[in-house]
Amino acid sequence: MHRENPFVKIRARTVFYWSLLGIILLFISAFFIGVIIGLLNLKINFSRFNNLDATTELAIGSVFTYGFIWFWCWKQKKRSSLNYSYLFGRLPHPRHWLPFLLLNIPILLFSLGTGEFIFYLLYLYKPDLLARLFLAESSSDRPLLYHLVYFVILVIIAPLFEEVFFRGFLFQRLATKWGNGTAIVLSSIIFGLLHFNPVGLFFFSVVMTLVYIRTRCLWIPIIMHAINNLCAVLIQLFSSSSSSQIKTIDLEIFQNAWQTSLIYIILALPLLMLFIVKNWTKKQQLIPYLANYS
Repeated sequence: MHRENPFVKIRARTVFYWSLLGIILLFISAFFIGVIIGLLNLKINFSRFNNLDATTELAIGSVFTYGFIWFWCWKQKKRSSLNYSYLFGRLPHPRHWLPFLLLNIPILLFSLGTGEFIFYLLYLYKPDLLARLFLAESSSDRPLLYHLVYFVILVIIAPLFEEVFFRGFLFQRLATKWGNGTAIVLSSIIFGLLHFNPVGLFFFSVVMTLVYIRTRCLWIPIIMHAINNLCAVLIQLFSSSSSSQIKTIDLEIFQNAWQTSLIYIILALPLLMLFIVKNWTKKQQLIPYLANYS
């Protein structure tokens, strides 16, 4: 039995309109607040806002980002009468989805390889920028609360919200309009461009979307996304101890980064391409939401 496709009523372009409107309103609000403060001659100590600790900045940024995603999805759900039970689907028998977790190995290797190659290019052309980025990420003087908040956001909140938005809403809306193949590519390009490593995250998004189509269960990409982020957090945690060494050698370690990155890419890319080619969606294949009606 097939019911009406709720993604016909969803408007993906509103994400960009809302984002632009939010930025404009933010600047307008800041301008008028400044005018009011000036007219009333209020004495406010702005130094407290200019010196927010890293934990507070991380929490505020995440609340705004994922709060925006949640609000947009909620509005589109009301607009389309979308049913979350069909969006998420049922978790199949473990033998039908546990093997997909092995894909995290080539995904992680490919992401590490492409990420290190980006670092290498920055080392060649923008060494000062690389120094600021890398040392900021690898600083070990942050409090325990920061690491706990960072862990919760990256391993729990981000996989859930990003998979619901990109695989649950955006992909299926684009697939309704232009077909599965085009939707996979477009949604993955957007996903990649919103991350530091666009190439690695593009392939990550393609694989996650194909897993969702294959299993018709959104929980599986969410679990795989969480495992991938957990591995990234652990790698960053164990590598943070080398930050003091990197400071003393002035980032010369990145001179040989392209060799390591090339090995990772050569090992991972054939496996990812094999999975993508073997599981590429058929032209008339139903999106997971509609497939879950049956």
